[in-house]
Amino acid sequence: MALFDAYAGSYDAWFTTLRGQVVWEVERKLLCDFLRPRPGEEILDAGCGTGLLTKELAARGVNVTGIDISPAMLAVAREKTREFPNVVLARADITALPLPSCVFDGVVCFTALEFVSRPGEALREMWRVLKPGGRMVLGVLNALSPWAWARAGRGVFAHAHFYSYRGMRALIKETLGRVPLRWAGAVYFPPCCPEFCLRYAGLFELLGSAFARPFGAVLVFRIDKVR
Repeated sequence: MALFDAYAGSYDAWFTTLRGQVVWEVERKLLCDFLRPRPGEEILDAGCGTGLLTKELAARGVNVTGIDISPAMLAVAREKTREFPNVVLARADITALPLPSCVFDGVVCFTALEFVSRPGEALREMWRVLKPGGRMVLGVLNALSPWAWARAGRGVFAHAHFYSYRGMRALIKETLGRVPLRWAGAVYFPPCCPEFCLRYAGLFELLGSAFARPFGAVLVFRIDKVR
């Protein structure tokens, strides 16, 4: 909590840069392609942070419950989503959700598991509150990406546990057993990419997903809860 409280005021600054905007556009598209949010659905944004994804989902007509352990992060999220009556924000730990079982059509957790000391407990809790027939989408920072090497030991990332595809797959299997799962990577252009090259981000994504799938900056997993 103290870690993210300290970064809350500056956390979104990177997303206002050209590089940050391009990265978020790639990540946002993949997350929403996997989650497939539909108007009127109940979606949990677990570890919502400053509400970047919360706002995106709310704008699509989804009823979003955003939870985070950091009061300062939630304060930013409240300001960002104040125009949306379909957003509820609350302080909670994703390893012990104060929510009933089987209430959400979808659960999304983006770049939060990296900072959780008991990720298995977090997965079990998110699975518990998901309805049968629902889907859970997990986005994690990839340990095998040049972005992880560039971020290692810096700022908030000094406290992160980066995941490889195999490591994340093993965590899911150990926690939830054999479940229907599909995955993809995103953000294949390198962190040192000159800004003029960012106009070709779509080409990087096309080539990366075809030939370097396990090495994107983020890995996104969709797990379906069979009825």
